[in-house]
Amino acid sequence: MSLKLITVYFNISISEEIVEILETLHITCYTQIPRVIGVGKATGPRLDNHTWPGANSMLQTVVEESVAVKLMDRLQAMRDSEQGKHSGIFAIQTSVERALQ
Repeated sequence: MSLKLITVYFNISISEEIVEILETLHITCYTQIPRVIGVGKATGPRLDNHTWPGANSMLQTVVEESVAVKLMDRLQAMRDSEQGKHSGIFAIQTSVERALQ
């Protein structure tokens, strides 16, 4: 069984939509950090201050490779949508060498 770690960064305004994607794929285990700040290539600074308002959220989940493919495809579709272009969404997939089970 090949496991993958998916890390997703997204505008806090689309948190519900991201969780809905997980639910449709029956992903029930994840960790979310509700408020992170940073600078994106396309979206620019979100530093949660008066000069650069706004913040992102970060979510991580470990899933089997077959589920990871579906999740990344759904996230890419959302990123390509008008909502995704305006809100900002970025995801990375990495291999999991070992996990406690």
